[in-house]
Amino acid sequence: ECEGFAQRVLLAESDILQTLDYDIFWRGVKWVLRAAIEGGNLEQKYADHIMSNALSGPILAAGDELWLTHGIGVIFVAVAGVLRHKIEPLFDALSLVPIRVSQAAELIKQAILRNPSAKKSTYPLYEGGEDALETHVHNINKVCMQATVRNVDGRKNMSLLGET
Repeated sequence: ECEGFAQRVLLAESDILQTLDYDIFWRGVKWVLRAAIEGGNLEQKYADHIMSNALSGPILAAGDELWLTHGIGVIFVAVAGVLRHKIEPLFDALSLVPIRVSQAAELIKQAILRNPSAKKSTYPLYEGGEDALETHVHNINKVCMQATVRNVDGRKNMSLLGET
């Protein structure tokens, strides 16, 4: 009986620590900025602009599917793509799976389109309107697909050479 109780306490403790990890111990965004600038060759002013848009109201309002599934690194790169920055170097700099960036871009597009305050001409992610947003997301999807194919081809070539 004591062993069962101890097991339940340990399980509850694990749940609490996991919740705290997401709710309180967030690593912040500086690591994303540092990686994007140092490894992704992004200028500080552009990195700051991308991050301010990634943390803007409509993107924050996109909800838990975007934020808990993808996280700030993936969101940062998806927003960079919507703002027409070159995103390929950011995949490696932030150690990202490109297809997740593509998925996040779709969620961001949906969040912007359902948020009336985001559909203002002054909101950088909606600049050019719905057609432009659709085009930017399409371009992100294309870049992500190409990067995924390159990664798969690269792994095939390495395995042919006997490397892992």
